[in-house]
Order: sequence, then structure tokens, then C-alpha cells
Amino acid sequence: MPEDRQASDLNTRSTSSDAVYSGVGEVTAIEGERVTISHGPIEGIGWPAMAMTFRAGSPELVQGVSVGTRVSFTFTQVGGDYTLTSISKVD
Repeated sequence: MPEDRQASDLNTRSTSSDAVYSGVGEVTAIEGERVTISHGPIEGIGWPAMAMTFRAGSPELVQGVSVGTRVSFTFTQVGGDYTLTSISKVD
């Protein structure tokens, strides 16, 4: 079972704001601009499978997405902040 983590709890290999990372998972919570996704490993940033809370880059990003939705997503990292840049439903 994936481990539940907050973005600020992780030590990662990169702190570049230029890198865009991608993953696939299931939305487990949406609270305002914060979206929690239980996802598989994300090799580009060195993360194992876990549940992770991201900040949505804009409110429109999460329109049409609800808890239980399987999604593919991309995000960026600036310091300890992880921001979704895209999120879309997958079949």
C-alpha cells in the first residue's frame, strides 16, 4: 500500500523548477487547491509509490476530477512546493 506523504516531507534528487514530472494514480482527496493522489513510482524524481498532496496550479485544473478518479498528471517542483501543471482522467 502506498505511503501517505505531504510534499514538504520528501527529500528528492532535484529542486529544479524547469523539470516536469509525470505520474498515474487515483485521486483520494480534493480540498480547495490541494489534491491528494495515490500514485505509482515516479522515477524521474526518485519517488516510490505513495499518496501525495499537490497544489493545483489553477482551480480549473481539477474541474471534472473527483475522488476515486484515475488520472494521469504532470507537476513541477520549486523548493519544497509541488504544483500540478496538468491532470486528466484515464480509462
